[in-house]
Amino acid sequence: MHGSAANFTTYKLGGQNIVRVKAFHPKNANTIRQQHHRACFKLLVKVYRVFGGMTDLGFPNRPANQSTYNAFMAANLPNAIDTTSDVPKIDFRKLVVASGTLPMVTVTGATIDSTGVFVEYTCSTNFGDGGATDRVVAFLRTTTGELAVARQVRGNAANGAVLIPIQDLKVVELECVYLFTTSADEKRASNSVFVEVEG
Repeated sequence: MHGSAANFTTYKLGGQNIVRVKAFHPKNANTIRQQHHRACFKLLVKVYRVFGGMTDLGFPNRPANQSTYNAFMAANLPNAIDTTSDVPKIDFRKLVVASGTLPMVTVTGATIDSTGVFVEYTCSTNFGDGGATDRVVAFLRTTTGELAVARQVRGNAANGAVLIPIQDLKVVELECVYLFTTSADEKRASNSVFVEVEG
């Protein structure tokens, strides 16, 4: 006699019939906590998709067997979700869109006008880890879902500025703005910086 039924398995061993019983404890796969976790996961998936290739630029140092998507989710799932209310939401200040070993830029100011968002920054002029050929990547997302991107060479100066071009945008229409650097060959990146924009 051999076979399985429900949580029982029978087989012969040395001429004897053996019956094994598997632990069977069906659990509710739709608890409040699981629903909450799924909602958080969906929020991050949506953000990953709307950021387009920005996250591909931001996670070049990930392990060879890890996708950009997995690196983004691993960096953000525990920390970037605001769970203080019943409905989870993204905390854009804590969201990581780039992670790497290049020196971070420090945002010194950001303003908005009719031509776009103007971000001023400082960076290390000690080019042991980064160089004058590194690229500064700045991007924003509006509340209507529009993505605007600006890239420029970092240069030799300790101070710099980048304009993210977008016409006639108001501060209340901004969802988030980020800044990070990549190497010229895009094989290295810095950690991302959330940018606070003044009206």
